[in-house]
Amino acid sequence: MCITCVKRLLELTGQQNRMCITCVKRLLELTGQQNRMCITCVKRLLELTGQQNRMCITCVKRLLELTGQQNRMCITCVKRLLELTGQQNRMCITCVKRLLELTGQQNRMCITCVKRLLELTGQQNRMCITCVKRLLELTGQQNRMCITCVKRLLELTGQQNRMCITCVKRLLELTGQQNRMCITCVKRLLELTGQQNRMCITCVKRLLELTGQQNRMCITCVKRLLELTGQQNRMCITCVKRLLELTGQQNRMCITCVKRLLELTGQQNRMCITCVKRLLELTGQQNRMCITCVKRLLELTGQQNRMCITCVKRLLELTGQQNRMCITCVKRLLELTGQQSRMCITCVKTSTGTDRTTE
Repeated sequence: MCITCVKRLLELTGQQNRMCITCVKRLLELTGQQNRMCITCVKRLLELTGQQNRMCITCVKRLLELTGQQNRMCITCVKRLLELTGQQNRMCITCVKRLLELTGQQNRMCITCVKRLLELTGQQNRMCITCVKRLLELTGQQNRMCITCVKRLLELTGQQNRMCITCVKRLLELTGQQNRMCITCVKRLLELTGQQNRMCITCVKRLLELTGQQNRMCITCVKRLLELTGQQNRMCITCVKRLLELTGQQNRMCITCVKRLLELTGQQNRMCITCVKRLLELTGQQNRMCITCVKRLLELTGQQNRMCITCVKRLLELTGQQNRMCITCVKRLLELTGQQSRMCITCVKTSTGTDRTTE
């Protein structure tokens, strides 16, 4: 018997709107179609039984078994079955997982298929990170995803501009990248989260910890991080100290590095002697500096031609030279301060040690 004859028999018996799946199966057996029916025939049978809009996933599974398609269906067929059951916009992730199992695709799906399934379930813009993780597990991609895929998943969830650092950490864990990311990847993650210009030093520290770079970063990386956070021209000395601590450089920096840090903070021409002293302490150089280093520091602070005798005395104290200077060194300091031709007898007397002020 063909489907038309089945329909006529159903009408004769007054069963055309009340048949259960068992009866459908028996009719299929009568017609010898139980293993060969296409989706169109399934749809017509559903219409015959008045079940086309009310079927649950269990019934879908049984219909798939009736048609011998339970392990071979493509995503298009799944979509059509969802439409048959009126479930195409209401399915939860659990149902998606079950459908994946029905189609034998639960471990082989690509991101494109995940996106299509999300669209099938009406979840493409509302999914939380937990659901993303579950979808990654469904596709067998939870440890192999690249940053591009993470970006696509963020777009799928509508979270690409709102994610906090905690979510970034979770995404790093999802991709198995939590300890291996380079600065470029950090920048890309910051861009993904819309945080690239607003991050504070605390967040920078957390990101460094996420990437396993907190003790190994060079000054170049610090500069790049400062640029990422939009702080490269506004940092105070306290922040410089914190950055030095982040990089494990707080006790080993040379004067060149100090100069570079001053340039990073936009302070290279405005620093007072107090700040110089603090920088010397940061670098562990406060008691070991020679006159050449003093000259370089004066140049860093833009004070090389304007210093008064009081500042000279303070610099001598900074370098531990206040009691050991010879006349040659005094002359050099006078030259450093541009005072060599303008000093009065009192200052000369003081500088040469007659009253032992600077000895």
